[in-house]
Amino acid sequence: MTRHGFQRWYAFVVLSMRDFCRLSPFNLAPDWTAGVFIVLSETLYACVGVVALSIAADWADFLHSRQARTSCFMAIFLAIWWAHATAESRFVHRFEGEFRHLPKAPRIAMMVAVPAVAALSVWASVAVGGAMHAYLNGAR
Repeated sequence: MTRHGFQRWYAFVVLSMRDFCRLSPFNLAPDWTAGVFIVLSETLYACVGVVALSIAADWADFLHSRQARTSCFMAIFLAIWWAHATAESRFVHRFEGEFRHLPKAPRIAMMVAVPAVAALSVWASVAVGGAMHAYLNGAR
């Protein structure tokens, strides 16, 4: 992978989501909306990982404590929001020209794939929420 490979791919994800959000005639702030979708989907994936790890490690105390879970998830959200804002301000604009010069087919494919991956984060969080519920009911 090139030196800026991860930065380039993250910039392409942000730009693809922006293009997707611009499709809506009712969206007055597509850049902000794209950022919110990306941050929320990344947060959901991270929280899914924390809950899955908690179930695998048998951390029933963490899973039973709503305050601990909420504090952990808010810390994850704030860290991801900060990282996204920093990344967006530092290198998305650097790769925008390269993204705009891609052929139309890959850009459309990314514009479909990125929201689909974001939607999968909701499915993953619902699935892990069900697993947590089953674990907590079985742990009682």
